[in-house]
Amino acid sequence: MTASLYLGTIGAFITALLGLILVPILLVIFSIIPIYCTMWYAGRRGVNTMDLASRASDRALTFQAIFTLSALLLTIGAMGFTGWAGRGLIPLVDAVAISAGTLESLGSGALMGGAVGAVIGVLATGFAIRQSRKKRAIEGDASDTE
Repeated sequence: MTASLYLGTIGAFITALLGLILVPILLVIFSIIPIYCTMWYAGRRGVNTMDLASRASDRALTFQAIFTLSALLLTIGAMGFTGWAGRGLIPLVDAVAISAGTLESLGSGALMGGAVGAVIGVLATGFAIRQSRKKRAIEGDASDTE
């Protein structure tokens, strides 16, 4: 799951730097699909993935959250630059000629939505892991008293 997330976000960032718009979106989506499939399959087998995530160290969880959020926000920023300037930050690929007016309303709304969604997603995951840790701590305290 972690490798899928890291490779997908790194690939999305690189392709966004090159000036592509659709490829980064697809890479993020296709990196998230295996994560949800793994969580679904684990859940069917009785494995609580949030409980497993809550057992990770705070340092590892913080690194993953900061890396993922930073990569997604940088990708969204690079895509926004492409929409605004009509070219990528690294003009190696001239695959699409995008005018500034083409993505003015649709693109800016999508980019803002993506940025807000990324922040909310990372915060929601952190909240879920925190809740799982509290639940595990309460259950651990209850079993110690018996």
